[in-house]
Amino acid sequence: MRFIGLITYSAFGAILWAKFAAGRSVQEGVAGLLFVVGILFINVCCVRYLKGRTMSPISESLALVARSTNPIFLVLGMLGIAYCDVRFTLCLIGQLQGAACSVNGLGSAWLFVFIGAMFTWAGAYEFRLRKDSIDYFSFIGGYRSLSLDEINYARVRRGEFTYTDRFRPPYRLEIIAANASDLPSIIVSLRVFKKVDVDRLFNWLGEKLRRE
Repeated sequence: MRFIGLITYSAFGAILWAKFAAGRSVQEGVAGLLFVVGILFINVCCVRYLKGRTMSPISESLALVARSTNPIFLVLGMLGIAYCDVRFTLCLIGQLQGAACSVNGLGSAWLFVFIGAMFTWAGAYEFRLRKDSIDYFSFIGGYRSLSLDEINYARVRRGEFTYTDRFRPPYRLEIIAANASDLPSIIVSLRVFKKVDVDRLFNWLGEKLRRE
């Protein structure tokens, strides 16, 4: 974990140096690199999320489908990201044909990808309860699923207890798998869901939920 922190602070320091001490060409190169990395990361998250949706189709066996927001936010967010992808692809094609392609030349694509990512992030939170399993979706974490028998315990937590908690929601439900080495645990961001849906999730967990 210290290694991850060192990389994070080093990257932040490099960005500050490029912003205030480097030449214009270096600044444009860093801006372009950050834009490309950001676009790739956002698209990887989108692909993982959409793949998870296909692995958990809505069916009559679902007891509850809880969403953080109206699905229109998710649709608008995906459209914004798709628009930026098209603009970025056309820019690359133009560069291969000899035309100039710069980050500044993408214009409104910056705004569309930023707003699209925010809308998608906000609209992607969802959990689905079946009689004996839970499916959870988020934009960054993707899709995760556990059956009731695979759950060791669950607990509600606020704040940070370990370094990795810095990258988790401040108010969350941690559903810990019985075999944590083979099955990923589920971290549910409780603040984004309605209280009635959270209460139903707690009731579904039953004795698995530790009251700490």
